[in-house]
Amino acid sequence: MIVKFLGNKGGGSAGATIDYLLGEDRDRLGAVLLSGDPELTQRLADNLDFQNRYTVGVLSFEEANIEEHQKQEIMQSFEETLLAGLDRDQYDITWIEHTDKGRLELNFVIPNVELSTGKRLQPYFDQADRPLVENWKQVTNFDYGLSDPHAPDKAQAIKTLNSQNLPENVKEIKQQIGTAIAEQISNGNIQNRQDVVNTLENAGFEITRQTERSISIKNPDGKRNIRLEGVIYENRQFDKQLAEEHSRAGQDYQRTSRERYETASGKLHRFVENKQRANQETFKLKSSDHPRPTTENQKRFAFEYAQGNSLGRVDLQYS
Repeated sequence: MIVKFLGNKGGGSAGATIDYLLGEDRDRLGAVLLSGDPELTQRLADNLDFQNRYTVGVLSFEEANIEEHQKQEIMQSFEETLLAGLDRDQYDITWIEHTDKGRLELNFVIPNVELSTGKRLQPYFDQADRPLVENWKQVTNFDYGLSDPHAPDKAQAIKTLNSQNLPENVKEIKQQIGTAIAEQISNGNIQNRQDVVNTLENAGFEITRQTERSISIKNPDGKRNIRLEGVIYENRQFDKQLAEEHSRAGQDYQRTSRERYETASGKLHRFVENKQRANQETFKLKSSDHPRPTTENQKRFAFEYAQGNSLGRVDLQYS
């Protein structure tokens, strides 16, 4: 399982995102609403005055599906990590499942507002929160026995090496291609440079240049060509030793899995504590302040925003 945050850069509406995830008529094939109220999420986000009005991302699994109770546990754990220090009635989130790509995807949309104060809530800052999310991912993958994207011997089935189905980041593209090629070498399916070229071309990539030590491919996004470098792209015959080295690396990785898990778990605990303190300080309510809103008042808060009547806090009736 991997975690991706999809940038909207202040543009694009939450409504358009929800329509994409569920379908404009809420009938997208393979889409299931797992949690939340998409109409409330849309209204909350699209009527905020903040530059970045919502956060959207996905938990992407190699597994085609997992048990329903595991989905709920993982979703709850992710919320408690990303939004540490906040109670469930202080934020809004909608979860939508996709299974139409041959793998499980748990998509989430979060309006960037803390509901008890109306203050801006930014769930994820990449520089600050990437270690938090990375360690959560490692711990979760271990706890649930999920596919580990970091494993050197991770079998990236050749069908996933497709020029039309790649990450946006060039570094991640190189990693995905490299993992797939290395696996095919280890399996004996690739034995030389020409086999590498054939594999890339069969996956839909256009070869733009070859040197003795690298292969360049056309970037599917039309940007600068991507240079693939390293021993697996060199103009050479791949021998049994290379495959054995790759296999040993995978075995070593598996032997140290418990150690990596314990390290990641310790780091995760510290990162969560830090985020918890920061959120509680930022959104702290004094005892004389209003009590927190009920779910019904969250919806009324959203309606106030939509009508342009809200002043940025929840001055409604509370129960």
